[in-house]
Amino acid sequence: MTTRSLSGYGADYERTISRKVAKSLCGMYPLPRMGYECTVAIKPDPIYSAMWFRLHVQNISGTFVLTSANVPAKEWPEVFKVGV
Repeated sequence: MTTRSLSGYGADYERTISRKVAKSLCGMYPLPRMGYECTVAIKPDPIYSAMWFRLHVQNISGTFVLTSANVPAKEWPEVFKVGV
């Protein structure tokens, strides 16, 4: 069985998280409304200085999803110091 992607980035680039985890990652910022996202981590790309890696909490139809467009979830602990 294949895992469907909620964000569109692909299953390897996202993880579904609870509201409690989303709130802790967003910190002082409010949780994103449906259809919106909150950036929770940014790191410069070590190869291309004009690019940045970003980690987002997205609210997709009431489901909170941690996503990155260019860093697979298995690399988040190393790149962003965030594990889920």
